[in-house]
Amino acid sequence: MEDELEKTLHALDGMERAEPKPFLYTRIQGRLERRRADTYSRIWQLKPAYVIASVAMLIVLNVAAMLVYSRSQRQSGTAKPSIDAVASDYGLSFDIQ
Repeated sequence: MEDELEKTLHALDGMERAEPKPFLYTRIQGRLERRRADTYSRIWQLKPAYVIASVAMLIVLNVAAMLVYSRSQRQSGTAKPSIDAVASDYGLSFDIQ
């Protein structure tokens, strides 16, 4: 048993250190840079789509809110407050001379 253990431990004594191929580190760095550039380009390609979708949703929500508000104003029968009414509510006075 001890002989087998000694053989196993000494089996690696004659081996040389592994040498990488030339410019291995440079090739790995280049590959990582290409991946990073591809990721950034994909994000940039998607951004306009997100912007357009967000603006479209904002416009649709604003139009829907205006329609709901105008419909509720017509159903309630209340008139829009005048500038004078708003000014008096806030304690403002307009002295025009």
